[in-house]
Amino acid sequence: MLEIFEAPYGTALFWVYEDNVHVGFYDLVKDCMTDINKILNVIY
Repeated sequence: MLEIFEAPYGTALFWVYEDNVHVGFYDLVKDCMTDINKILNVIY
């Protein structure tokens, strides 16, 4: 099943890893680190 929806971050959001462990996201538009809580607050 494929679902297409609007995403406020789109392709400007990169996953950040340290020692092969996901530690957060990097927002290229705002040029800063972010996390899932900040992303969800933007969406909802």
